[in-house]
Amino acid sequence: MTSFYLMEVDHSLDYGVVANPDIGDDPAFLTGHLIGEDLPTLVFEVNFPKDARLPHFLGYEIPLVSGELIQVFKATGIDNFQIFPARLTNSETGQFWDDFFAFNVLGLIRAANLEYSDFDVLMDGGDDSEVPALLAFREIALDKDKIPSAVLMFRMAEDPGNLIVHEQLVKLLFKNRPEDGWGIDLIEVDLF
Repeated sequence: MTSFYLMEVDHSLDYGVVANPDIGDDPAFLTGHLIGEDLPTLVFEVNFPKDARLPHFLGYEIPLVSGELIQVFKATGIDNFQIFPARLTNSETGQFWDDFFAFNVLGLIRAANLEYSDFDVLMDGGDDSEVPALLAFREIALDKDKIPSAVLMFRMAEDPGNLIVHEQLVKLLFKNRPEDGWGIDLIEVDLF
């Protein structure tokens, strides 16, 4: 049976993004919608120490991925994303990193199996059931019948901060693992 994984920033990191660029309310990187405008190189402030090797996946409101990780996404056949050039800077050390991209995943899927998940309700859904409730998951279970067979990566409509990836990507990540690792947590989610 196919497996899916929650892909998160490595929770053991002591450093990360401390300031996002000011891009206003739009575009939003966690809505699953196409960003229809060109963006200048986005500058993010980070607190990684001098000469640190950065993880390949970081940030939350505006996810960031390395160019190397983008290549693995493409090799897997994943193409439902947009990337925008980003520069990570540490103003205290004067160091910067340019091989990063702001990462917009296209598409939200209402795929949670609420019977087997553990969550808090942050906001009720709309009366017409077109708008799902906004949830904060402690434990995610997915409904396998709600995930189209060709989907390799998606954000959950019930909690758009959660990025779900197919086992094909996970296998390629392990096969192409850099010497210092990817800096990613991958947690297999239950399918019902």
